[in-house]
Amino acid sequence: PVAGSGDPCLGPHWERFVGAADQVLLPANWLKIGLIYALLKILHELGHGIATKRYGGEVPEFGMQLLLFVTPLAYVDATSSWRFSPKWKRMLVAAAGMYVEVAVACLCIHGWLHTAPGSLNTALHSAVIAASFVTVVFNANPLMRFDGYYILMDAVGVPNLATKGQQFMKWLGKRVFLGVKEEKLPAATRKHPILVPVYGVLAALWKITIWVSIMLSLVFLFKGAGAVLALGTVGFILCVSLYRFFDYVFKKESPVKPLKVLFRFACYALIIGATLYFVRVNPSGKAVAVVEDADHLVVRAELRGWVKQFHVKAGQSVAEGDLLLEIENRELVIAHRKAEVELRNAQLRARQRFAGDDVGGYLAEEERVRGLEEKVRESAEQLRSMQVRAPKAGIVQGRGFDSLLGSWVNAGDEILRLESSPADELLVSFRQEDLESLQQADNQQVEIWLRGRTALISGELERIDAQATRAIPHEVLAVSAGGPLPVKNVSAPITDRLQELAVGGSRFGAELDYFRGLGEQESQMELAQPRFPGRITVSALPSDSPPLREGEWGYVRFLGAEKERLGIWIYQELETQLRGQIEMIKDSMSG
Repeated sequence: PVAGSGDPCLGPHWERFVGAADQVLLPANWLKIGLIYALLKILHELGHGIATKRYGGEVPEFGMQLLLFVTPLAYVDATSSWRFSPKWKRMLVAAAGMYVEVAVACLCIHGWLHTAPGSLNTALHSAVIAASFVTVVFNANPLMRFDGYYILMDAVGVPNLATKGQQFMKWLGKRVFLGVKEEKLPAATRKHPILVPVYGVLAALWKITIWVSIMLSLVFLFKGAGAVLALGTVGFILCVSLYRFFDYVFKKESPVKPLKVLFRFACYALIIGATLYFVRVNPSGKAVAVVEDADHLVVRAELRGWVKQFHVKAGQSVAEGDLLLEIENRELVIAHRKAEVELRNAQLRARQRFAGDDVGGYLAEEERVRGLEEKVRESAEQLRSMQVRAPKAGIVQGRGFDSLLGSWVNAGDEILRLESSPADELLVSFRQEDLESLQQADNQQVEIWLRGRTALISGELERIDAQATRAIPHEVLAVSAGGPLPVKNVSAPITDRLQELAVGGSRFGAELDYFRGLGEQESQMELAQPRFPGRITVSALPSDSPPLREGEWGYVRFLGAEKERLGIWIYQELETQLRGQIEMIKDSMSG
């Protein structure tokens, strides 16, 4: 089935492409992604082999192997290309696998644009990411020993660049941290005093980034079990590193003097401790805020079908009755036409009965005609519902129109929202620690940074709820919707937990109605940790800033909050994160 046609370029469909990316890492797609990745690697290695043969080299071996007995990896013996005298041939052979993957990515983009949502569409989307983004991050990255690394070595004419960079980092560590002045600068660094040090530092930072990313991925993908595995891995690495360090420092033939090393580390510790104690910060990014329009109207689909066409764009003003979008359902169209045919046939039979003086038959057919007329009216009404019109005048708000185009919606699904006027208030959600610092604040002035905006927005904290709640303040703030607030599944619907909301008593105001719409929802999600809701009024927008729109979210900095010592703030952040991970572990064990 075709979801769209025309331009194969991804640019006009970028928002739709990004919106579909959250489906890639779903557990249900892991096997599919693994198979796609394995196939891409086979094509990748074939590219190396074909390029090697093209320039006169030999490919004695090609096959598959299992990494850690689990992950299938293709390999090709293209070592004969190392003997190619023009270095551009060696560089082309090294880049041939990436050429193949980029070509596959282009074909998959074309297929993704021309298929309707489904298994095939998701597989093509995953293939595009694996053949483009993953290739750039890993294969084309010269900081890892893959294709980009060998291309860089040939380009700069420095063999074994990674090894030489590691030698420089070891020399630097011994000189700076251990005070080994006798350690000589490696010969490669003396020969290339800029390239080798820069590469060594960047490669070390990249390794740290990769390890941190892997640990965070374990935590986010596998929840509590992932946190345990990540902590165990980090602990093991630290123990091994400390063992090697002490073994090097205290062995007899070591050039390091332990007392000098201890004195040097004591000085470093003193400097770090003084920084953590004396430097004070006004932490930002603790509280999250979202723009909410109290008078917004949610436009929902009145029938199920495919989203055929949008006639409006986000931010566009519309009048009551304006056409917003069209939904297509061929089953309803066919059913309407069938009902019209049945009605005409019934009317014809009724006239025939009347002409034949068959009173009883005529009355029966007339009854059937009336039933079919009602059926036709109902189906015609459903067909009119395929054209979704604005129930009132307002400003169109919504995200991911491109991703909705060609997708299936059910009756009642939210499509977009209409705002009556630009919003000037934000909901804010913050932790217990933030409330304690705010109660000591001299004023309630805040600075707001909303994603997608470069300028800061000034505002004032108007009210704070007196009681924390686990209710999600706005759907866009939940992690499941791409927001910053962790959520978890609950057995009771959200309506059973509305009693948690405060009814007043704070010095900022009382009886907030932020969650008044949640009673209509059937949400089975709640915040992982209770948070305090509040409301911010915007003081002034920058002159060149567009009006605030429903669903925009960002972070808040409280200007009047008391500054904290840097060390205490870091400790509180780590404690909060650790407590959250422990809660996730408990939840995973209990589940």
